Amino acid sequence: MKTLVLIFFLTLGQLFANATNTKHREIKNLLKAKQTEKAYSVLNIELKQNPHDPTLNLYLTEIWIEKADQYYRQNKYNKALYYYEKAYKAWQTHPTVRERYFELKNRGITAEKSEILYKEPEPKKQEPFVIKFPEIQNNTGHYLELGRRMEDRMGRLEEKLQNIQLQQTFGFGVLFGTHIVLLLYLLITGRKK
Repeated sequence: MKTLVLIFFLTLGQLFANATNTKHREIKNLLKAKQTEKAYSVLNIELKQNPHDPTLNLYLTEIWIEKADQYYRQNKYNKALYYYEKAYKAWQTHPTVRERYFELKNRGITAEKSEILYKEPEPKKQEPFVIKFPEIQNNTGHYLELGRRMEDRMGRLEEKLQNIQLQQTFGFGVLFGTHIVLLLYLLITGRKK
């Protein structure tokens, strides 16, 4: 009976540990295998459930880069520019994206929209931030922009906080599971003596 309880808790701990990032690992492995279409289909489902997950958005950017490189190799520069443009907006420091984006832009090529990969979520409609003090009424546009920037920063901070909370929850689960296993082991070995 004690062995069954021990096996149950070990299995439960393994399931908890594996369930957290299986989709992320699956997408990452598909991207490494250059199976962008399959990776996109899995990613699209995950993005609909969590559109602000930074890891999923990174994978989406990697898919755009792969599609852009594919079109670039086929000399379909208009379609390549479309994906390089999307990737550049998300990852401006990526060396290949930066180089090819400016190369195609400097050639005077215009982006041609290709098949749609992931429809971006519509932004939430909010009332604009309006300042009603007469002495700063002419600077309202500046303050509106500051308000939007702060909302954007707060959104990113909330995403980071959720990520940290998920990691802490996972760590607590592993720690708790380890303590239970050790407690059971001590109880089992202590009674045998």
